Amino acid sequence: MKIGIIGAGGIAKAHAKALSTVKGAELSGFYDINSLASRKCAFEYGGTAFNSMQELLNQSTAVIVSSPNFCHKEHVLEAMAAGKYVLCEKPMAVSMEEAEEMKNRASQSAYIPIMGFNYRHLTFVQRLKDMISGNELGDILSINVHFKKNSALRRKKYTWRDHSKSNKTSGALGDLGVHLIDLILYLFDSPFKLDSLKVKMMTVVKEKEQKQVYVDDHSEV
Repeated sequence: MKIGIIGAGGIAKAHAKALSTVKGAELSGFYDINSLASRKCAFEYGGTAFNSMQELLNQSTAVIVSSPNFCHKEHVLEAMAAGKYVLCEKPMAVSMEEAEEMKNRASQSAYIPIMGFNYRHLTFVQRLKDMISGNELGDILSINVHFKKNSALRRKKYTWRDHSKSNKTSGALGDLGVHLIDLILYLFDSPFKLDSLKVKMMTVVKEKEQKQVYVDDHSEV
């Protein structure tokens, strides 16, 4: 299976490394609006640096969408319209409306689109899933999951993650917290009671390179 990667940032590189370990998978190449980034990735990981997304789609059986969050909807829908299998990086979109449109289009497709919730496949998560399903832990009254990262302090450069276009999907909640939300859904196979949710979102680092940061760097749900 020839797999193309849309985007040429850090996550795209992680996918390219992973693809090199998968039997039967071949990296067709990269497409990014930053052609230099595409060429660098192709030089390092193989494949072609495509000049357009259409070129990448023509040469690929499936695509991995690892572009900025606000591009996910456009790239996923275009790939599905071209008859490609799609792995979309999280978060799915920057709004419920976008996510619903993607979901509805996916339901009409003969090709499989999936979300990149890779934490589900970690060995300890699979073991925990088995323990919960087998009632080895008894009645679970509460669960506390969290990430502790210093990314907001460590990343000094202003990027698309800090921009208002991301609609707060690329901060602490949308970037990492979404993994935890997915894990709770996956482990317990139970919906959230939306009217019971309380959310606190904060932006501690409010400025980078003299530009305003529009996303959260500390969130609690």
